[in-house]
Amino acid sequence: MQLISAVHLQPEEDGGAIVIDDRTLTAAYINKAAYVILQALHQPCTKEHLVVTLAEAANCDLEDAAAPVIKLIDELTELGWLSS
Repeated sequence: MQLISAVHLQPEEDGGAIVIDDRTLTAAYINKAAYVILQALHQPCTKEHLVVTLAEAANCDLEDAAAPVIKLIDELTELGWLSS
């Protein structure tokens, strides 16, 4: 999976970011953990890769990182922001 090209990230000073969808001009703030995941999604990757990426960034166990990653993937899919 990978972010579609219409989705852009603008980093914020607190470590989060503003996500902008050029197709709809929708903008949303995301926290630092979500920003780490969305940055990784600029390249094609698997759910497993995203779990490892978040676990390393948050210094937590893979089990603790899995649920937030799965939830975010579901939300991004619902928004139409991921391509296969």
